[in-house]
Amino acid sequence: MHLKEDYNNKKMDKSIEILNYQKIFDEENKNTELKRLRSNENVEILISEEKQKWEKINSQKVEESFQKGYQKGLDEGLVELKKQNLLFEKMYQELSSYWYRDREEFTSFLIEIALKIAQEIVGVVEVSDEFVDEQLVKLNGIIDKIDQNLKPSIKVSLTDLEKTKKFDK
Repeated sequence: MHLKEDYNNKKMDKSIEILNYQKIFDEENKNTELKRLRSNENVEILISEEKQKWEKINSQKVEESFQKGYQKGLDEGLVELKKQNLLFEKMYQELSSYWYRDREEFTSFLIEIALKIAQEIVGVVEVSDEFVDEQLVKLNGIIDKIDQNLKPSIKVSLTDLEKTKKFDK
């Protein structure tokens, strides 16, 4: 009996020892799991912090790029506007010079058109030479007024002037 008790005691001691090892192993697993979870939490925190930093840097870069692009577009637009202004000034001067140079030809052409339109509306009417001379004097008066109004001068409205000043800034 004593042998049996010894055997049982040994078996029980062995079982207790195994249980102790198992507890130690389980506790170590729990500690490892806790460390891993904490590590995951730390990694998530680090990732979120890095993401925020990256988003901040990215938004700054986007804003800088936008400002550079906006400024470049503004500069290009200003250059294009100046080119267009020069082109329109040249066109205006050229058209004015055509008018001064060829005004008699333009006048006769306009008179012919007016005569044809009048003939279409009224029909052919016989008039005296005196009436024609009076109308010619009136027409020359109108042409002189046109000449005075067509002297080369460019007028810029205040709103256009303000807009161009904004481009210079």
